[in-house]
Amino acid sequence: MDGGSGSSNSDPRFEFLGSFVQKTLKLKPEKWHRLVTFEEHKAVMKEFFDNPASLVLIIILTPSAQLIPIVSFPIQQLKNKGVYFVKKNAIEVPREGCKDCLVVGDLATRTIDQLSCLVDEIFVPLLSNSENHQGWPEMVAQDVQKQVHSLKSTVYQVQGQVSGQTVLPMPVGVDKCVQTAKELVVNAECSINLYLKSAIEGVVIKWATQVNDVMLESSANAFNGGQNPVPSAEINFWNNRLKNLTYIYEQLRHERIRSMALILEFTDSAYYPCFKTLFKNVVTALAEARDITLYLNPLTRHFQQLEDTEFSECKVLLKPLMHVVCLIWSNSLYYCHSAKLIVLLRQICNLIIQQVTITRDIHLKKHRLFVI
Repeated sequence: MDGGSGSSNSDPRFEFLGSFVQKTLKLKPEKWHRLVTFEEHKAVMKEFFDNPASLVLIIILTPSAQLIPIVSFPIQQLKNKGVYFVKKNAIEVPREGCKDCLVVGDLATRTIDQLSCLVDEIFVPLLSNSENHQGWPEMVAQDVQKQVHSLKSTVYQVQGQVSGQTVLPMPVGVDKCVQTAKELVVNAECSINLYLKSAIEGVVIKWATQVNDVMLESSANAFNGGQNPVPSAEINFWNNRLKNLTYIYEQLRHERIRSMALILEFTDSAYYPCFKTLFKNVVTALAEARDITLYLNPLTRHFQQLEDTEFSECKVLLKPLMHVVCLIWSNSLYYCHSAKLIVLLRQICNLIIQQVTITRDIHLKKHRLFVI
């Protein structure tokens, strides 16, 4: 081990990386030494140093407390904080003065939250400050404001998607909507900023697309790709759908969006019927999700008992389980459709097959213990 670490320590680039990683992640030197003595990991870092086309190096701490280097941002959420090294230019990293060629920093466990903080606290204030627009043509300044707002909205939407929520983007000039709506209520003939109206109509189109995507979601998609979901997938789907639709509904009921709807209505906008339709769809879908979760959640206890019981003893559990399913069929306003019930019954069959398989495997293992 010492020989491998010694060959790496002779390279000041490895020394710089090791020093930063140990200080940032608060690790003992042994963790870094173990990383650089593993030839495959060492080759990844050397490729980053010597290949101009390799621009990013990320070192993360795995759940097993081992350091590993990767050359792209991790897709899955990190369990622990990581460290990133990004080249300022597409060049080989020199042995001397390597830190001057790199941008280094922490990688949070939720990178989207880190990006959101960066946009909110640095990019937006910097690019939205009118004092930084001095000498710019008005059209350029407006375009920059629009692009900054678009970036901020996109980050919020992605942040919501990561959390399983649909975030509705706001138009440029959203802070003026409430006052404009009040003026229209007092005087329907008063002039309105056409740029603001156009921005509102633009986001209504985006809202309609987002809401339509949510409406098209189906619990039957759990079977895609040859998957064999169990009933917990159905219950989780409807609980998550209820949470998401409630979040969308609360956004649509916010004063800002109600003001936008008033502006569209008073100005006879062609997009007002679109807004009414999407709002109606959300209300209808929310009522459906509330009804279905009300009746599906009592099944959780029955499914849990089935999973915790050996299959040979499960017979007495099936009758009360199917009795509850029948009650759902007869009482739910929205789950009394064959398409929905077939999904649940298929998943119940999958659960029974799963329990049979588990019991079989247990018996086979016990049998092998006595085989010479």
